[in-house]
Amino acid sequence: MLKIFSDTCTLYAPAEAAAIGLTVAPLQLVCGEDSWLDYIEAQQQDCLDLIAQAKIPSSSQPPVGSVVDSYNADPTAEIINVTLADGLSGTYESACLARTMAENPQRIHVVNSQSIAGPQRYMAEMAARMAAAGESVKNVLAKLDYVINNTDSYLVVDDFDFLRRGGRLSPLVAYIGKTIKMAPAVKLSEDGKRLDMFTVKRTISKAFEAIAKDMQKVGADAAGCKFYVGHANVPKRAEQAVAALKNLFGEGIDLEVVQLSAVCIAQGGPGCVSMHYIRKVD
Repeated sequence: MLKIFSDTCTLYAPAEAAAIGLTVAPLQLVCGEDSWLDYIEAQQQDCLDLIAQAKIPSSSQPPVGSVVDSYNADPTAEIINVTLADGLSGTYESACLARTMAENPQRIHVVNSQSIAGPQRYMAEMAARMAAAGESVKNVLAKLDYVINNTDSYLVVDDFDFLRRGGRLSPLVAYIGKTIKMAPAVKLSEDGKRLDMFTVKRTISKAFEAIAKDMQKVGADAAGCKFYVGHANVPKRAEQAVAALKNLFGEGIDLEVVQLSAVCIAQGGPGCVSMHYIRKVD
């Protein structure tokens, strides 16, 4: 039997994930000495409320012990764990560590998605469908490898300090984003290890348009790709991002709008909007 694991940066709550045959490990929202499990003890608004109180939340990977317990729930099952990009969190490393501590570790395959949010969600869903259909570990891993290498992610933020504090931006990029008072956007590097400056525009809508054009430039198309827009409870901005994608790729594109989790907002800050595409597989 093959089981698929991931984490809450798929934007799935554990109960919701279980309904599609997926097990997700909650990351942790951290503020001072307090911590809360993503989706279980902390929702999106909880993170926004902390920020409104001038507090500085951050995120942390799932507790290793809980991941080990999940691995050991069925010590004979093969497991594929599709984790958040290792450059954005310690989640991949902790999943690998948990593997060494689990029973029969050779049955566990930890996959670095090199992504977050929409693309990671797509990969976990795809793997869960394939597992339910009886596909082999080899076939699932091959499909995951293909989609990992055929996706891009972008982020438009209000406050670059959230990314800087988390070590996801260089100090220079964080300084530029904070001082220009315009609409800068970043792009996830190909290896998923950092966020690089992508563009600076006068308005948010122009930044979204530039992102859509870059997606097209690097090979995204309406027929073969799925698009995602994620947002931190800023639906009007999300609508602008959706409009930019539909204006370029057409009204009928495969597009999903998702609410970012508390942990994702702790990483990107209030007002952030992410845009992604991923090349679909059968």
